[in-house]
Amino acid sequence: MALELSSFKCGQDAPIYSVVEEIIETSGTPYFAFKDIDENKPSGSIRIRIETMAYSLGRYREELARRRRAMDEIEDRLHALERTLHAGSSEPVDPGPADAPTSRVHEDRTAVR
Repeated sequence: MALELSSFKCGQDAPIYSVVEEIIETSGTPYFAFKDIDENKPSGSIRIRIETMAYSLGRYREELARRRRAMDEIEDRLHALERTLHAGSSEPVDPGPADAPTSRVHEDRTAVR
């Protein structure tokens, strides 16, 4: 999680704020910014922001868990397919890399599926 706290977004380092924010968001890291926290009476707005952070992190955790379940399901399917293939063959089957193409091209350039 990345957290930015600032009272004033001006000065010599102002040009890098958007660059840093873009890098953090591109990495998929949850990013929260508390800007202008010295304005008026910040205690109420900070409390709302913290509640929003807690909610957002909860949603992020749910998304990570959903992705993990999806990956586990894919792994289970792959293992089941490997067992099926092994049962029908006396030789071990190498599934190859996950991003391998679904067809192979022989020397004569004939596609085989």
